[in-house]
Amino acid sequence: MIPITTKCCRFTFAAALGLWCFTFSISGQNKAAESLKALQTRADQGDAQSQYNLGVLLRDGQGVPQNRAEAVALFRKAAEQ
Repeated sequence: MIPITTKCCRFTFAAALGLWCFTFSISGQNKAAESLKALQTRADQGDAQSQYNLGVLLRDGQGVPQNRAEAVALFRKAAEQ
């Protein structure tokens, strides 16, 4: 039989771990959104590598809704430079 204090400690630890994971997940999502925004800004400024990278994300639907037409347009802009 496990003492009640051990059960409480395990529950508290599990709750703290779950909260930490949730916070880390939100933090990761915020960083991803900020990175995507920065990539979009550089692509709009004419950076060929950013245009290509954003095109790949749009083509594959990674972190953004899939949009193959926009991806092709970005690939062409990047290639023209």
